[in-house]
Amino acid sequence: MRSLLSGLFLTIVTVLIPSVADSQTAWYYQWGLLPDKTIDHLIGASSGEQAYNSIADLSDFNRKRDPDEYSGTLFESQYVVDKLKEYGLEEINIERFGKTKLYHPLKGELTELSPHPDKIADITDLPFTLVPGSPETDTDGDLIYIGDASTGTIDKLDLKGKIVLTSARPGSIMNALNQKGAGGIVSFYSPRPLENQLMIPDYKGGGASRNGPSSLFVFDISPREG
Repeated sequence: MRSLLSGLFLTIVTVLIPSVADSQTAWYYQWGLLPDKTIDHLIGASSGEQAYNSIADLSDFNRKRDPDEYSGTLFESQYVVDKLKEYGLEEINIERFGKTKLYHPLKGELTELSPHPDKIADITDLPFTLVPGSPETDTDGDLIYIGDASTGTIDKLDLKGKIVLTSARPGSIMNALNQKGAGGIVSFYSPRPLENQLMIPDYKGGGASRNGPSSLFVFDISPREG
């Protein structure tokens, strides 16, 4: 049995080795329908750097958009149109379908008024600190720390008109804070607060709860700032 198994093993290895070697075949041993000169031109015209730059320009990073984008053409759409024209294509059109309401904050600041006036967050500096869906408001209120908002903590506190500071995910406590009449939420929630003390999660839950739109604004800040 031992010699038979050894023989089978060697046979399998012998069969597999050629297929592995074939995958390493150089490109110039592979033939296509295009002439070599045409292939050379295509390779020469290809640019990984330009592709990378386009991806970087169009990547899903948060930024403060100008109001004109919402009434006209968004940056990403115009970017693609301009690139296609730059590459020599003609008759490029943008087709629009239906109507869509977009959330577009024009201004958003979180400021400590006393005892030491200090700007905590500003969407001009870091747009993603203001959670999408936060309502238009101009709210002043006392700041109260509720920790991770564990069971029973919120019920025991008078939060009417208060701005809540918490390490909890905003969406998980939105309903409870709405019922208590809170004025806003400042969250330094993070899945890894010790490993990444400067990380601010891109939270898209927004100023809404399971019961519909909320009157609470929501700002996200880093664990260190919290």
